[in-house]
Amino acid sequence: MAVGLRLQRACREASGILNKAGIHPVAPLKGVALHACLYESVGARNSTDVDLLIPPEEGERAHRALVEAGYRHVVKDPRRPHAMGVNYENSYLSVSGVLIDVHVGLAQKERVDLDVGGMLQRAHPEPRLRPWGDSLVQLDAEDTLLVLAVHLAQDAYQGPFRQLVDVSWWWDRMRPDWEVTADRARKSGALTALWAALWLARARCGAEISEAQLEAIAPSRARQKWLLWLWGDSPLTPIPRFKGSRLVQVATLYPVMDGVARRARFTWRYLGLRLRDWAGFQPVR
Repeated sequence: MAVGLRLQRACREASGILNKAGIHPVAPLKGVALHACLYESVGARNSTDVDLLIPPEEGERAHRALVEAGYRHVVKDPRRPHAMGVNYENSYLSVSGVLIDVHVGLAQKERVDLDVGGMLQRAHPEPRLRPWGDSLVQLDAEDTLLVLAVHLAQDAYQGPFRQLVDVSWWWDRMRPDWEVTADRARKSGALTALWAALWLARARCGAEISEAQLEAIAPSRARQKWLLWLWGDSPLTPIPRFKGSRLVQVATLYPVMDGVARRARFTWRYLGLRLRDWAGFQPVR
């Protein structure tokens, strides 16, 4: 409860700074949004940071506003300036020591191209978010489910078990429109990520999704067999086969991406950025 209240105060302060800088709308992601709309208590779910989504064109203005307010920009990996320079989020340490992640996207566009602008346009005021920020808006049920699914994929399905509980409870309690969710996932290249999230939520947490719904969005048989082999039969661990984040990322990254063209674009972009980092070039700001 104490940690949750600390995050709540930090979220309110950070969103207030963004709003004063003229940045609207601002929507919470993951923990904050779930605390307010699903768990109904700041102490019911453990969280470690605050994630906020803003319009993609507002990244520079948000950076200036937070730094001028005394927040410290946290560089995630100084050895990879080019790769980090095209990241979809920036991290800041608040004056009170809480990590604030400001998102202008939800994944590398070559992997998953979610329509952030459309998400924010569809977002709506939510009274339960008022303690977290006066002007925060809530993504709709379908977009929130996609955010949770993509977040699982970004973590290569080896994050805390609560991430699967989030997906399961959101699906069962918020009842997102199935056709709308699947259509948005298909258009953004997140269909396999959605299938994986819901399959794991059903297998590990008993989410009430039918076999027919899963089959409608399932990837190819070869990719299904590989991913299901990776996840194994353990009821507690999503991916028990390998240890170590890099190995798991390699094993899951390409099977979860939709389409050969998407995998090729991601590989080309990733190798180009890493080569520039390895060559020691200075980042272009």
